[in-house]
Amino acid sequence: MTIVAGFPSRRFVVLAADSQVTYFNDKAYQAKIVPIEWPSVRCLVGGAGGKEFVDSAVQKLRELPKPVTTLRRLRNTLTAIVSDIRQHELVNVSDHLREDLAPSLLVAAWQKGGALELIKTEHVALRQQKPETVGSGGDLARYLVATYYTALLPRDHVLRFAAYLLHEVKQYNPYCGGEGRIFWLDDKGRYGELSQEVIAQHELSTTTVIDAGARWLLHGVDPVDWDFNPAGIDRAIDNVTQVLKERFRLVYPNLPWPPLRPPRPGSAPSGPATAGPSPSTPDASGPPPSPGSDESPDSAS
Repeated sequence: MTIVAGFPSRRFVVLAADSQVTYFNDKAYQAKIVPIEWPSVRCLVGGAGGKEFVDSAVQKLRELPKPVTTLRRLRNTLTAIVSDIRQHELVNVSDHLREDLAPSLLVAAWQKGGALELIKTEHVALRQQKPETVGSGGDLARYLVATYYTALLPRDHVLRFAAYLLHEVKQYNPYCGGEGRIFWLDDKGRYGELSQEVIAQHELSTTTVIDAGARWLLHGVDPVDWDFNPAGIDRAIDNVTQVLKERFRLVYPNLPWPPLRPPRPGSAPSGPATAGPSPSTPDASGPPPSPGSDESPDSAS
């Protein structure tokens, strides 16, 4: 039980995983992304399923009698390895556990010359054109990708999103946890791993944006509730922006922030146009007041 997520692009592939290993009520922690190199091919291998079977797949890949020379051969090899484990090592496992314990591999791979692939192997190794996941946290991860991910992001932005995705999946899926591990592999065959310090900062900044920005934009910027009043909609957007600025000043108090600009006199539209959290109360947790409601600040004036 785990979460492994991969993000392919023309110039790089990002691979991210948690580190919790769960077997019934027992929990342990281990690295779930393993670099493997041959002269012409390099890959980062992530796996979900029963620990012993994922470890077996990685070991078989490492101990091949001949080096892998192309990405096509790598895909064929991954298919053969998983098929062998399913046919021979899982033969005595009961039917209702077999699919949960069978290894599902997500591999970032590079071939000399610049070719890059994200390969998913459950039964057959297939090249993936879009973000993909394996493991018990996959449903939530796919929802987050569909909601927040955008294609053609630069590498640093994808790394940051991967940190956010792991943070959310670990928070809401009891079978995922431990330190997140995030790797990248580029079209020159170079790979690296984000430090835990950088991952922690990405988690902090992304959750701040979602909690203080996206959530209030969803509730406050409501054209129907504003009777399609453009001034009211603008004011709601500005109000959320102010809240987000104040929240970041609370989260990062030691940065040399410029002074916040006070609202311009007369800038408020006539009528209740302050939907969203009050800028003076950035930790407000309730829904933003609706236009004309008793909770709207303008209704008390």
